[in-house]
Amino acid sequence: MTFDELGSTPFAELQDRQVAGYGDRPFLTFYDDARGERVELSYKTFDNWVQKVANLLADEYGIGRGDRVATIAGDHWQVSAVAFACWAVGACLVPIDLEEPPEGKAAILAATGAGLAFVREEWLAEVTAAAPGVTVVALVADLFGKPAMDLGGVTAFSRIVPGMPDRYDGETGVLDDPALTVLASGTSAPAGVVLSAADLLVRAAAITARWEVTELDRTLTAVANHDVDGLVTSHVVPFGAGAGAVITRGFSPDPLWKRVADEKVSVLSLTAYQVEQLLDAPGGPDGLDLSRLRTIVYDAGRPPGGVAERWSERFGLELRSWDVR
Repeated sequence: MTFDELGSTPFAELQDRQVAGYGDRPFLTFYDDARGERVELSYKTFDNWVQKVANLLADEYGIGRGDRVATIAGDHWQVSAVAFACWAVGACLVPIDLEEPPEGKAAILAATGAGLAFVREEWLAEVTAAAPGVTVVALVADLFGKPAMDLGGVTAFSRIVPGMPDRYDGETGVLDDPALTVLASGTSAPAGVVLSAADLLVRAAAITARWEVTELDRTLTAVANHDVDGLVTSHVVPFGAGAGAVITRGFSPDPLWKRVADEKVSVLSLTAYQVEQLLDAPGGPDGLDLSRLRTIVYDAGRPPGGVAERWSERFGLELRSWDVR
């Protein structure tokens, strides 16, 4: 797929095209270090989850074009499936920072008009108490769907989604549909940005070209999904390029370099804070095979000279700007 095609292809069509072209190849690899879990989904398997979630949205909750759907769950492969399902049906995703206080989460839900939220089980109680009018689907941490706590009658994602039809045949979204709303509650009223499907895809096409991502690459983007570019760089860019994507729940300097080596990551994207953490951490990539790693990008503009020099001296790798080649 060319960059122009990526920027002008609605998500439902993009989904079908990429699955047809890359079906059995790995698309999404997810790590939860706290639980010792690694989950890998091919393009075909990921698509199956997306189709099922799309049917859940449309058939069970009446979600369609223009509706808002929130996630309060951080980074997780199930959240990834929810995002692509929203874009397939034309709904707008509202990823909410887990660090928001309960009243902040409630304010964002109210401001966006999100009537449905996918919530990690640890935050169920606070969300249902702070926003009682919002319908909630619980995302359970356990790989096999066993909740760690009483869900209080809330529907569990891992119980309801597998039984949904394997193919979504309803109305699909178009490029003008709002696709991503990112808000922060702040001290008074929520403020943020709304991007259309076209905005997301054009941004993804530009980054794909800038980072020279191809189907031969594997990316690891440590930018959280509640960031404006978080989902674009971690999901839309590799999906549109036919590449593989590695995502992690949370960020820790300790396993990063080994993960880059083990997963043969070629494009690594980090925030400025994560760069500082890696520079200050005692470990490093010594003895690891990073021969596939050709691009490390820094999300805060051109890295200050001191940071770029420290990075090069410490790791022997170039630290590039996100937007400047």
